[in-house]
Amino acid sequence: MKGKGVASEWLQAPSVSSTGLQPNTPLQIKSQFNSDDGISALVSWPSITPLPTVPPSTAATASTFRPASVGTTSPLTGIKLIPSLTSCHFQVFIENGTTFNTDTFEKDESEGFLLHNLAFSSEYKIKLRTFVPGDSNLFESITTWPLETQYQSISCSQVHGKGSLECDPEPVENLSIQINTESATALIEWKPAVDSSKVLLYQLVYYPISSTSTIKANDKCSMEQISQYLSASTTKSTVKLPTKSECKFEVKLITYDLIGREAVATKTFIFSPPVLDEIQANLAGFWIFIAPAALLILLCLIIQCARCCEKKRSEKVAAMSKFSYPENV
Repeated sequence: MKGKGVASEWLQAPSVSSTGLQPNTPLQIKSQFNSDDGISALVSWPSITPLPTVPPSTAATASTFRPASVGTTSPLTGIKLIPSLTSCHFQVFIENGTTFNTDTFEKDESEGFLLHNLAFSSEYKIKLRTFVPGDSNLFESITTWPLETQYQSISCSQVHGKGSLECDPEPVENLSIQINTESATALIEWKPAVDSSKVLLYQLVYYPISSTSTIKANDKCSMEQISQYLSASTTKSTVKLPTKSECKFEVKLITYDLIGREAVATKTFIFSPPVLDEIQANLAGFWIFIAPAALLILLCLIIQCARCCEKKRSEKVAAMSKFSYPENV
């Protein structure tokens, strides 16, 4: 039954399908802001031609007996509706995440109705339908909402401007990472969300969060969290990466506004060092320890050889000194 019309004495909300209007299109919403209503939205809809259902002379008031011959059948529920002698009545349903609210109002000559004290940058679902007052049972039995739309409220920066201290700080945009495998480095770049004059400083933090290897993952990707503080005019930084194993890293770029509030942008990446296999990686680690030891042993051998040579030379000189030659007469 969705899309059917609802009739009252002075207005008929037409069937959506019969007028060519599709769901989510008839409702028009205009965002605005002022000190009294805060973030608000003016909800309006195209003019609808009034269509009396019963001549005024035969209409019954709420306090009189309602004969079965008076009124019209609701296209939504099949229940006979008694026309109202008042203006057009509407019920509005507003939902934002897990909270919702319903309200009723009587349409006058104004443009529509105003939703006020909304939250910045929030998604709202708005539904609208007409009803005939005076019959609570009928009112509760109608569950169809012919008009429905989604609405995104305006952001704080649209009201106060980007970087305003009236708004929450904004994280950087377009955070990207370019990896240089040969040098085992990563170039981290970003686009500032606000002018540098409205940023106190940046903090760049990166650390491994997992290893792609199942053997000694903690050892291979072990690395302390590294943090850098960068000036407000900085838009890129190069960082060094460990080369023991393929690891997954997380990068956090924290923006501090002029009063020290934080806004965080994050990104993850996987770095594969230029190591062909695990054997080569183990050999590389082995030579880090064996090379100094080998050098020390070689030095000891050289010293020992020098001592031996010196000892033999001393013995030879001593032996020659004992040999005597005949004196010339």
